[in-house]
Amino acid sequence: MVETINTQSPNARAMPKVRKPKRGWPRLPARLKRRPRFREPGSGHGLPPCPHCGQFAMKKDDKRNEIYCTDCGGILGN
Repeated sequence: MVETINTQSPNARAMPKVRKPKRGWPRLPARLKRRPRFREPGSGHGLPPCPHCGQFAMKKDDKRNEIYCTDCGGILGN
């Protein structure tokens, strides 16, 4: 499996000749640099901020199946 390459100079070291594996050369997984992204503090209820006033004051109305803001009264219908 390993053969040497004939070199012209007698002082050069012989490099082994290796056959490529069928599934290719193994690659080491590169480490990804994780940068912490900036996150705003959430509402604690899993609801988005109000699109009208920007406050985290959204509540869910189960009877009407909609989300409304308690500060400005804006409605986000589903």
